[in-house]
Amino acid sequence: MAAATEGSEVVIAGMGGQGAQLIGKLLAELLMPHYRHVTWFPVLSPFMRGSPTECTVVFSQEEISSPIVDNPAAAVVMDQYSFDLYVEKMAPGSALIMDASIIKEEVKRDDIRVLEVPATEMARELGSEQAANFVLLGVYLKAEEVLPMETVLQGLSEKLRQDGKEKFMELNAGALRKGWELVS
Repeated sequence: MAAATEGSEVVIAGMGGQGAQLIGKLLAELLMPHYRHVTWFPVLSPFMRGSPTECTVVFSQEEISSPIVDNPAAAVVMDQYSFDLYVEKMAPGSALIMDASIIKEEVKRDDIRVLEVPATEMARELGSEQAANFVLLGVYLKAEEVLPMETVLQGLSEKLRQDGKEKFMELNAGALRKGWELVS
């Protein structure tokens, strides 16, 4: 770990069914051995698929006063609604990672880092659009230098094995790597 050694926070937002909650919870679990304090704060609407959903992951070596973040250091947005909600809330110097396959709007701010990733298209090339969330997670992990790829792949493998979903390892690992490799 380099940049995020003291901790940070990320909001992951999209529509139900895009896997925002899945990668947020996975990220929180992967961070637990490396940080003294980690929170995962999901926000769900009463409907599942197709309705707005988001989660916030806060990780720190110091105590976390609140899992709620008004101006995140990073945001992963998977749809237009989430983009509209967070683009103006981002803290100066923060990273906005967006699925450019879905979000076509140009960012007008010049005080944030914008990483436009054609995540859905990339996931489709890998075999399933449902892996777009893992492409975006790979971009976030590398851009913010949160955890080494080996740590993430090992944690993902363990999690999928525990959940009896080993058959998704190849697809999700490939998507993570694809996102990771996009960031220089």
